[in-house]
Amino acid sequence: MKPIRLVTVSIAFAVVGLTLAACGPAATASPTPEPPMATASPVPPSATRIPPTATAAPPTATAGPPVVTLFRGDAGRTGRIESVVPRTLPTVVWQKTGLGLGVLGAPLVADGVLIVPNQIGKLRAFDAATGDELWVVGNGNGRGIVTSPVIVGDTVYAGRDDTLYALALADGAERWHYAAGALIYSAPLVVRDTLYFINQDGGVAALDRLTGAVLWQADVGGFAVHPPVYANGRLYVENGQRIVTLNLATGVEFWHSADSLSYAPLAVDAGRIYVGAAEGSFFALNASTGNLLWGYPTDGSDWSAPAVGDGRVFVGSRNETVYAFDTTTGDLVWSFATEDWAVCDPVLAGDTLIVGEGNHDRREGPRHLYALDAATGAELWRFEADGRLLAAPAVADGTIYILTAVGTLYALK
Repeated sequence: MKPIRLVTVSIAFAVVGLTLAACGPAATASPTPEPPMATASPVPPSATRIPPTATAAPPTATAGPPVVTLFRGDAGRTGRIESVVPRTLPTVVWQKTGLGLGVLGAPLVADGVLIVPNQIGKLRAFDAATGDELWVVGNGNGRGIVTSPVIVGDTVYAGRDDTLYALALADGAERWHYAAGALIYSAPLVVRDTLYFINQDGGVAALDRLTGAVLWQADVGGFAVHPPVYANGRLYVENGQRIVTLNLATGVEFWHSADSLSYAPLAVDAGRIYVGAAEGSFFALNASTGNLLWGYPTDGSDWSAPAVGDGRVFVGSRNETVYAFDTTTGDLVWSFATEDWAVCDPVLAGDTLIVGEGNHDRREGPRHLYALDAATGAELWRFEADGRLLAAPAVADGTIYILTAVGTLYALK
């Protein structure tokens, strides 16, 4: 691996009170853009308070920490799922078609209910075992990006256009909604009883998840399409040009990267930020300071979100390659060649990596879902779906759920 010089970061801590059959070839080294020094620039949150509109009974409060089912598995968005998946080619348990364009929002499962968003304004719930539709909300008028959801106890939270909704898991009844001020592209985050989200204009807000009341707001600017991430009392967000770290309780900034790289979705695990940049490299940064720990140069431009586990970080790229790196050194452990872009966010289920292929050029046609041995990158099986796989798979109770770009939903087991 080509060594990359470490950069130093100045940090100002805010005052509380007022962001695969055989392995493929190794990547070819090329010059790596270094993330420049991160600079501290505390930005007080806005004092604006916009009351939510309540239309039904509020979510049920929990006696202890709420049971939270998050997009990408956990608050660090590591893509780790506590489930065993088939190591041989699974069969289709059930299948639904005509669900509308499925590109941005990924399905999610909790308590036997599968929640499925699309890009024409609808959010659906299915019985995860049978595929029976339980409810649907939204008018499906061809408008309305619906984000990947988060499920907390008996409540589903998801964004649609410029509004964040809290819905009853049982029947989809609206509990409250909040006007976000701009489009929401990414999944919300819940930590204990606080819900966090970022809109496309870089507006970050913390809401009481039970009532929708605003706790704090901050503005990180830019164009934000990736979900917020939580680790060690900090909120990590991206605005299309830089990574910003905020105090979870107040929204006051700890530090931000001073570069202008086009970052992909990030993951935070064991004190490290893992993230790719459209400029062609994949990085690990110190999560407390933003210092560069290692970087790996490739000829890829678009990246999936990373999956992290067992000392390795897994990520796919537009260059039709899935990579596994050592989390400490950044050394390439293995790579695997796909037949189309590998930008579908991978899922790590035990010793198996699940990853799909697809592209953002709207070239339709069959695509593959791959199961790879996480230790070696060896292909275990591939399943041919009827369209591009861009939304991350969902995994629960040994079943894999995938939504294609043409609106077909598969349950594989």
